[in-house]
Amino acid sequence: MANIIKEKHHLFKIYDKSKKSDSDRARVEENKRKYKNIKRVAKKAVHKAQEVKRRKFGEKLDEEDGKGNIFRIATQIMRKNRNVVGGDV
Repeated sequence: MANIIKEKHHLFKIYDKSKKSDSDRARVEENKRKYKNIKRVAKKAVHKAQEVKRRKFGEKLDEEDGKGNIFRIATQIMRKNRNVVGGDV
């Protein structure tokens, strides 16, 4: 998946440079088409990876012997999402 994201970034750079510098509209449109195509592929790949991660997380929560894991995971999520507020300076 990382390779797809790198390719998307690379094609965006090419498209952006051609959009700014080239006067040839056909080349700009071709670069745009390539970028949009890889962007669509990347979105699908990210969605599949997220779905796999969600299923693994759900299976981990459903385990019979891991009843204490729910509270540990909930605490980790709370810590991760906690807002950092300025302290004494």
